[in-house]
Amino acid sequence: MGTGQCSKTFQGHSNAIYAIAHNGQQNLLASGHEDQTIKLWDINLNALQSSKVNIHPFRILHGHSNRIFSVAFSPNGQLLASASADRTIKIWSPYTGQCLKTLHGHGSWVWAIAFSPDNHLLASASYDHTIKIWDVSSGECLRTLQGHPGSVLAIAFSQDGKTLFSSGYDSIVKCWDVETGKCLHTWEADSNRVWAIAVSPDNQYFATGGDRSSVQLWDIHSGVCLRIFSGHTSQVLCILFTADGSRIISGSSDRTIKIWDVATGDCLATLHNHLNWVWSLSLSFDAQTLLSASQDETINFWDVSTGYCWQTLRAARPYEGMMIAGVAGLTEAEIATLKALGVSQVN
Repeated sequence: MGTGQCSKTFQGHSNAIYAIAHNGQQNLLASGHEDQTIKLWDINLNALQSSKVNIHPFRILHGHSNRIFSVAFSPNGQLLASASADRTIKIWSPYTGQCLKTLHGHGSWVWAIAFSPDNHLLASASYDHTIKIWDVSSGECLRTLQGHPGSVLAIAFSQDGKTLFSSGYDSIVKCWDVETGKCLHTWEADSNRVWAIAVSPDNQYFATGGDRSSVQLWDIHSGVCLRIFSGHTSQVLCILFTADGSRIISGSSDRTIKIWDVATGDCLATLHNHLNWVWSLSLSFDAQTLLSASQDETINFWDVSTGYCWQTLRAARPYEGMMIAGVAGLTEAEIATLKALGVSQVN
């Protein structure tokens, strides 16, 4: 693996970034974060690898009234959905920036969203202990899934779209029939909170990550936990399978990303560059580039085969590069706030 040293940094994102989604067919990256906005980036990967100029989001989507916890492109790339602490879900056109629909119904923060593989359904998970299934075309809530005694933190459709997996604050993982809303299976994970869940491309396994700092691999059909991947030193917040299903990638509040061999359980690489919790991961369309989003306000681009971080995006802060001189009486807290907003020097 490479050294993990970051070769370039581009100015750009304000506040913690909780979610990213990559639409590889159109070279679009969506990022959602604490300042209530969604930013859209043009990320032609070949151009970015050789680019020497600053990179900025080309469109900023406004409309939510609280932080953004999740963003997702529909599989056909035509729609973008966002979920927020304002208890709503919004569906956008990524090409025009227009908000096409706002979905109301959850009674608390909406933490996670996922499109079905056929583009027709959207699932949402909330702190109100429920999961909702929405018709994307009409915006109608088709059914509400109840059964988690705690907040629901993660959801993932099976590859055929017939079942939905969910996990949350209650250490429980559930499998639901999407058509009927019936709970088909319930499993007990090894963590009090299960922050992340992912389904393998061949629909044979699912993986979970949570507070116990480990990733668990489960057999979908038997419900048996086949393997535990240990190595993170803090909670696992996000996971995904590679396109061929041979590896699992996990991001953690220990500020690292790990790549695991599914067959052996070995940790193939540990990626270091983020300075705070890693909240979200996404793979490029060709699965050669890993994108990661962090509470440190950055998005990193990694070469999956070498572990090399070849690009970092950071959106411009309000006072980026400003120098303030001759101002007396500022407290340390006020100076720290100004620097967090991008002021480079205060004296």
